[in-house]
Amino acid sequence: MNFENTNKELKVVISVGDESGIGPEIILKALCSNEIPDNIDFTLVGSKKNLLNTYNHLKALGLEKLANPNSLKIYDLEISSSDNDPKSSYGDSSFFYLTKAIEIVKQYRNSALVTGPICKKSWSLAGHYFSGQTEVLAKSCGVKNVGMLFTAKSPITGWRFNTLLATTHIALCEVPNQLTTELIHSKLDLFKDFCNTYVDKPTLKVAGLNPHAGEEGILGSEEKDWLNDALIRWNEKNMLTYSADLEAKHKEAGKLLPQDIYDNSFIDRGKIHLVINTSCEHMDNTWYENLPKGTFVLLHQNDYFSNEQHVNCCKDVEDVKKKYPMQSILYEGELDTHLYNRFMLIGVK
Repeated sequence: MNFENTNKELKVVISVGDESGIGPEIILKALCSNEIPDNIDFTLVGSKKNLLNTYNHLKALGLEKLANPNSLKIYDLEISSSDNDPKSSYGDSSFFYLTKAIEIVKQYRNSALVTGPICKKSWSLAGHYFSGQTEVLAKSCGVKNVGMLFTAKSPITGWRFNTLLATTHIALCEVPNQLTTELIHSKLDLFKDFCNTYVDKPTLKVAGLNPHAGEEGILGSEEKDWLNDALIRWNEKNMLTYSADLEAKHKEAGKLLPQDIYDNSFIDRGKIHLVINTSCEHMDNTWYENLPKGTFVLLHQNDYFSNEQHVNCCKDVEDVKKKYPMQSILYEGELDTHLYNRFMLIGVK
């Protein structure tokens, strides 16, 4: 959400987090900044008494640049606890600050939520068994495919960097067991949807699980065993031009389907104006050899020789041009996917 490029008032709700932590101090310092646009309406959810105590304490230490709680809009919550354990009490209050903040922010269309830091141990002691605020947000919003994402934009160049985690709030030793092809695909789908709010064709990079992405199995085998192939399948899925609905429409209209490329009899169905093959590495060149001269062709190849399903790879664009000779080349290109190089030729046979 770009706060600077809109005249609309934007509601930002801030949950102050654990009162015994650094959250209240950070919030009072941040809200004193002169860089905050005027069109943002802030509401703090927490204890006004605690915020005033924090303000007075910091003032006594000589800090001047602080927002005065008396001038802030505060949804004042004083959470009473029957437990004598202060940690449990702070856990109880910070949990209810968050849930109330979520409740408020869901009432406004142009709104955002900022969360102060919490202590997960305190939550547990208070009987709130969530591994983090992310999980509370997911349950409150009724969604299953969620991710913890960080985004930042350079104040100098305007370049934006986004990072989404595949797993959150689990022990490091559990990470390999949690990672699956389905999980990776769902997180990439989620990440792509987010990045599409800024650019039409984002470039997504995936960090390896092991040091140096396993070094072909020397430093770990997950990448070699399944992760590389999972990324290739996701890439191919997102590059497909045929959906199930489109395929049904093409069948109904008597048009060619992708699988027809394996059947040379399609040549006899009439004049073919354009043939698109995005999987040349999976088949020999018979399909191309049987095409009539003058046919427009768009084809994809790659140099991913180590994939057992690839029976006809090419080492570079020149190799592609030799295997699929054309009388006229309209476009030739190469894409580095970081797993392999993908080649494209468009031309006339």
